[in-house]
Amino acid sequence: VVADEVRKLAERTRKATAQISETVATIQGDTGEAVVAMQSAGPRVSKGQQLAVQATGVLDEIQRHAEDSLARAREVANATREQAVAATEIAGHVQNIASMTEESDAATRSNAEAAEQLKGLAGRLQAAVSYFKV
Repeated sequence: VVADEVRKLAERTRKATAQISETVATIQGDTGEAVVAMQSAGPRVSKGQQLAVQATGVLDEIQRHAEDSLARAREVANATREQAVAATEIAGHVQNIASMTEESDAATRSNAEAAEQLKGLAGRLQAAVSYFKV
């Protein structure tokens, strides 16, 4: 009976040892695959880091260009405001010139009428003086 129990125990030990060997072999295989995967991922991670650095540079450049564009847009807006003020002043000056031109035209007409009246008076004065002989 003891020999039979020892044989059964030996059989169970052999099966357990075989299972342990299979498990160790599986773990070793999986570990090898993991090592290969990590080794192949290394260059990809490095490339990813390089691309991230490049993307950061490009984004920085885009931001700089956007800030430059904003500054230029503000300059254009300021120049436009200044031109609007100048245009308003010019319009006021043109209106003043138009008013002065109208006043000058009226004065010229008045002077022309006065000259005609003086011409008439001069004619009458000459006629009146011609009666007198010196």
